[in-house]
Amino acid sequence: MRNCKQITRLLSLQHDEGTLSFKQRMRIHLHLTMCRDCREYRKQLDTIEQGLRQMFDGKKAE
Repeated sequence: MRNCKQITRLLSLQHDEGTLSFKQRMRIHLHLTMCRDCREYRKQLDTIEQGLRQMFDGKKAE
């Protein structure tokens, strides 16, 4: 599970900052091919991001 903790941290960092090194992206990719729980975590991050975008894109600028 230590590996999952590192991967979820990298996934969160990727969503927050948008950029990771090639090595980090490959590490995530390889891990996600084997780990259903981390794939689900990534889907949850994507869902949250989409919801926030819709929420803020739908508001008028004040």
